[in-house]
Amino acid sequence: MFLKKFKAFGFSKLRLEAFSDAVFAIVMTLLVLELKVPHIINASDKHEVIENLKEVLPVFYSWAVSFFFVGVIWLHHQNILSMTVKSDFAIAWINIFLLFFICLLPFPTALMGEYPSQPLFVMFWGLTVSATTICLMWFYYYN
Repeated sequence: MFLKKFKAFGFSKLRLEAFSDAVFAIVMTLLVLELKVPHIINASDKHEVIENLKEVLPVFYSWAVSFFFVGVIWLHHQNILSMTVKSDFAIAWINIFLLFFICLLPFPTALMGEYPSQPLFVMFWGLTVSATTICLMWFYYYN
């Protein structure tokens, strides 16, 4: 009798979309915060400017790759949600796992940008991207 008062877990698909969009936007913002302007002592010396900019190139490259990866995942996420007809407990948890790996991405991105020749950090980034992709596939096939 007590359990009959509770309804099945459910909520608006729009709330899932809004929350996810906010997380994606925050992650993209966190990614760009890793880009730092190099300290150039003599900005009028063209050679010094070029050398300092070359030093931040791996950080910029890792940011760009991660930014576009998150953008592609967001596009697929929006497409999947447009096809979704229900929001239930399972889809919410699958979405949380997906967002977990999206939120983790700035850390391996920063490591990869700072230490581009370290294979362990590049592998960590690749594993994070792979886990994100697996969760996105799970999200798609659940629907």
